Amino acid sequence: MKTVSITILLIALFLIPIFAQSNWSAQNSGTNSSLDAVYFVDENNGWVTGWGGIILHTTNGGQTWGLQNTPATSLICVFFTDLQNGWAAGYSGEVVHTTNSGETWTSQDISTNDDINKLFFIDDNTGYAAGGFFDFLSGSYGRAIYNTTDGGNNWNVQYDMTFQTELNSIYFIDSNTGYAAGGTGIMKTTNGGSNWFVQQNLSSFGLKDIFFTNSNTGFVAGKYQGIPHYSVIFKTTDGGNNWNEISLGTDEDLSGLYFTDELNGWAVGVDYSSGNNLALIYRTTDGGNNWVKQNIPSFNNLASVFFINGTKGWAVGELGTIITYDGQVPVEVTVDFSPTEFMLAQNYPNPFNPSTTIEYSIPESGNVKLIVYNSLGEEVTVLKNDFEEAGSYKINFYAQNVPSGIYFYKIESGRYNDVKKMILLK
Repeated sequence: MKTVSITILLIALFLIPIFAQSNWSAQNSGTNSSLDAVYFVDENNGWVTGWGGIILHTTNGGQTWGLQNTPATSLICVFFTDLQNGWAAGYSGEVVHTTNSGETWTSQDISTNDDINKLFFIDDNTGYAAGGFFDFLSGSYGRAIYNTTDGGNNWNVQYDMTFQTELNSIYFIDSNTGYAAGGTGIMKTTNGGSNWFVQQNLSSFGLKDIFFTNSNTGFVAGKYQGIPHYSVIFKTTDGGNNWNEISLGTDEDLSGLYFTDELNGWAVGVDYSSGNNLALIYRTTDGGNNWVKQNIPSFNNLASVFFINGTKGWAVGELGTIITYDGQVPVEVTVDFSPTEFMLAQNYPNPFNPSTTIEYSIPESGNVKLIVYNSLGEEVTVLKNDFEEAGSYKINFYAQNVPSGIYFYKIESGRYNDVKKMILLK
């Protein structure tokens, strides 16, 4: 038996030295409209919203994007609770809802003319919308938070205050504890939004996005509005009681923030330093203590970022910009040139956290699909969907952004298929 071991080490270059290699590449959105938000439910299915009421949808990880019909005129944010149920919202209180992956979108009445800048849903029924207004003629402005408990059929005002700068982001860590950020302040609730209070005033800063990695640790991204202005990230490790400033680059502004786990995060925005308003991406691999500016091609400036796991993400921005990140994952492939039968082995270790190895053999060349499903039969990720020569292989499944539970992995190749169970314990 002749066996050849091939080790493919695809490891991202972290923190080298001031700039780091990025692995970001452009996708074709099919539009020149500015795009404001992106959301994915798995590695294949995602949505992007933007000016003109645009909603773009992909079913293949962004290789192709299709336009979905919507009654909205301009959309700033989007959120999905699963493959079927999603919401998008934007200027003048526009909210649209789908229950079929966006095949049809219907308007929901939030009874406001406030701009809705960010949505967050706890489940299919309970959700929140944050925003506000600014009147150029009168100089008046305000912020507001809205809540629904029936999937958006009815929205109620939870917070509405004139002469407080509008909110740009909202994030809940559980059904009771949530945060909102925007303008110059950070707000918090501990009772599901029945009461909101200003937790931190940051009068010299413009805050754009907020994200928490656990009940204590959170981040807010934006810019210092003085001269010279610079991009900034604030970090808390005590549930928002104290926020520590992390100053980044001059002539920059951050607008999007996302963490895949407690160590790895991304921030995106615009770099004004060249005078061309180019894309800006920072990355952290140590829980936000240090941020490394990524050395990327000259993309247009970015508004939003989303990752489905530690190795796959997307960012969107001006002039129809969609870019995708393909992380480099260590994979070891052992090719045995003389297997005599199909085989799918039990993963090891099992139970596992956060990664496990799956081995399989195919005696005939052909297309191989290896897919992970949750206990409801919903697809979690596609580990393999390629043509392979006859041989024995092993591949790693990384479950950094997947909750604990029972999962199943299924192999299909020609007339052969098999399924096995594995357990993720975090």
